[in-house]
Amino acid sequence: MTRVQTIVARIALFYAACGMFAQSAFSQTLSVQPTSSLRVADPRGAWNRSGQGRIEEALLTVSPCGAYTQCELFLTFSSAGTTLTSSRDSLEVQFDFYMPPEAHITDSWLWVGNDIVQAKIFDRMTATNVYESIVQRRQDPSLLNKNSNGYFNLRVFPMRGNETRKVKISYLLPSDWQESSVYAVLPISLLKASSRVPDLNVIYYPQNDWTTPRLLTQRESGFGTQTQDILRQAQEVQTGRRVFAATIPADNIRSNTVAALSWASPAQNGVFTQTFKRGNELFYHVVVDARKFLGAGEKDNVEIDNLRLASSNGAAYDRYQLNLPQLYTNYYWNTGWATPGINISVRPGIVNTPPSMYAPFFTFRGTQRIDKNGMIQEVGRLSGTNGLTMRLGGYVNNVPVAAERTIPASSLREGGDCSYLAWMGNHITKLENEPINYNFSGVDTALRSRQRHIVQLSVESRVLSRLTAFLALEPNDTTRICATCTQPTTGSPSVASSSSGAASSPASFAASSRTVSFSSVYDVAYYDAPFQLFVSPNPSNAAVTLTLSLMYPLDADSESVTAGIYDALGRMIRVIPPSVIASWLKQGRVNMVWNGDDDAGRRVAPGLYFLAVQTPTGRATAKILRWE
Repeated sequence: MTRVQTIVARIALFYAACGMFAQSAFSQTLSVQPTSSLRVADPRGAWNRSGQGRIEEALLTVSPCGAYTQCELFLTFSSAGTTLTSSRDSLEVQFDFYMPPEAHITDSWLWVGNDIVQAKIFDRMTATNVYESIVQRRQDPSLLNKNSNGYFNLRVFPMRGNETRKVKISYLLPSDWQESSVYAVLPISLLKASSRVPDLNVIYYPQNDWTTPRLLTQRESGFGTQTQDILRQAQEVQTGRRVFAATIPADNIRSNTVAALSWASPAQNGVFTQTFKRGNELFYHVVVDARKFLGAGEKDNVEIDNLRLASSNGAAYDRYQLNLPQLYTNYYWNTGWATPGINISVRPGIVNTPPSMYAPFFTFRGTQRIDKNGMIQEVGRLSGTNGLTMRLGGYVNNVPVAAERTIPASSLREGGDCSYLAWMGNHITKLENEPINYNFSGVDTALRSRQRHIVQLSVESRVLSRLTAFLALEPNDTTRICATCTQPTTGSPSVASSSSGAASSPASFAASSRTVSFSSVYDVAYYDAPFQLFVSPNPSNAAVTLTLSLMYPLDADSESVTAGIYDALGRMIRVIPPSVIASWLKQGRVNMVWNGDDDAGRRVAPGLYFLAVQTPTGRATAKILRWE
């Protein structure tokens, strides 16, 4: 199998996990298939009216950013194909979509008439309350939330039945590094939520060191014929900038095609580095080809023991591996690693390393077997300014091997602020996933402090967390607006054009003096229970979907959770099975369908009911209104 075939197979596995290959052999091993859905509904109607929404246009712009890829996804929604197409219909777009858990959403924009407004980030409770109050009035908000395990929710209101609404979502996603190529997986599975799948237009903005851009596509069925095309060179109409463009036809998306952009690897001698200075801190991206670094062959058995980074006057800390578990063990703590005559002050979270990695000082092998590609991808913070020294130790065919390399400061690539955003996204995710520690009263006394810290970091960095939300309002209430920006287009048939739009990069948006008259975002509305419940459609006279979504990993088992549907008198009429609760605790999100019957199979009377979940850390409820 060639290396191209190998990466295509890996991309296919990724999309299988996203639920794209419902009929594939991979799906047999997955109990829950992450999918995306798009609905348009009338939230103000006397009864619920909804239908499957449509994506009329889809455009993705792509820029490499070190170990990550920076993407901007433009989507235009409509109610075409439903019965809700009257100018009198005031609809809400409800887009639930999935991205890999390693993805970090960094911005959201909304078209409001002729203006394009940038969302402001708030704590989630404040943003939700503002959005819900606006839905009762004729204004223009969008709300973007992050749920658990890669699930996101976008709501846009209002949209007339005969109109369209456009949004832009900016996000970062780890790239897939190989020995000679780098791959960025394209989110084409999201488009299958549309009632009519659109073409996906792709624009790549060329950068130095990232050469030979190609579009790689392959159909899932039997890993059929693969296509690897050099993207067509074009000129962006708005800026005159030279770009590369391509289109993935709707037929390919419908037929379970996987797709990725690829570039020749910019690594030199098996190592890639990129840094970004923010204040007094240096944020870095590092990619290391462990096999090449250790001098191992393609068929050699390689285990890595540790990767250590430092500067002659500082060290690396707060480090996050993108494709491997943590490489360090507590055995190395406080052993020290410093250049003779130079003292390094130990900072919280710093990872120290042994005095000599060539001495057999350790008594066990805390090693990890790496795959055939042997790539290590890492982001972190670095103190010091005098270059970067890497030390990699491990075993090649069970023989201890170590190597060291120093990259001078003059040779470190300078990257954009996406280097900082990628690190911050990983740091916020780590804080979100910290276990809940109970006292004898069943309360985590540090939870509220951690929540406040997460919200503060998320708001300051504009990286979406589970406790925050992007909220875009009409121009009078929004902090940033760009009335002259346009959606990127090459003006050629290969990329669909649009008369409305957004900027090709955030730098082209000018700040506005308008402010939001909300309370301080740090006045966090705390969540006593780290989960949320959703009911859709609601109200309803037919089946409804009940969604349980975790905001944090829940340290509980199914036996300690009580969940069910209650009537207005507080009597449980339908028990949610423990097997469903177990799946929820494991997967972070489950959907159930309730047909309106009780445990005895009798249809319940019209009225008000409640979905309620009680866990050791809190209780949440959601109203269900049934009518005839």
